Amino acid sequence: MYCSERPRHLGTVDSTTTWHLTANDISAGVARRHVRSFVRERRCDALAEDCALITSELVANAVRHGAGPVRLTLRHVVHDDGSEAVQLFVGDHGTGGACLPPRFRERSGTSLGVSGRGLTIVDALATTWGSTRIAGAHVMWATLRVDDRPYAPTPAGRRPRRPARRT
Repeated sequence: MYCSERPRHLGTVDSTTTWHLTANDISAGVARRHVRSFVRERRCDALAEDCALITSELVANAVRHGAGPVRLTLRHVVHDDGSEAVQLFVGDHGTGGACLPPRFRERSGTSLGVSGRGLTIVDALATTWGSTRIAGAHVMWATLRVDDRPYAPTPAGRRPRRPARRT
């Protein structure tokens, strides 16, 4: 669901990490590796591929439509109700496509086009997402809720591995 406001978190930011990426064709792949590592370190493995895909789309858009460098920030949030979320922020120094909607602006002309579906993918996978301008930069963000199970740190501060989900 697209949201025109920046994400709010009612809870505690468990961890935040930021990377600065050059605005070139390999940045999306580098970003995917960073995201998978971040998400798995926080034991949110079930979100690893969705987070990587969303990040890849947002970084590719920043490289293609924005102005570098590209900044990727990941945040693991533990909400007051015990649920968890991963928030992704991708910023660049471009104008931000007039900060979006009109159903995600640019489209390739046909259903056979090779581009133009990135934000539709983000919309399908993210719990909420949006776009904003901050201090001369354009930032796209997405939030993915982990699930409703409470955060339960072990005495060493690490969460135990969760059992694999069966479908």
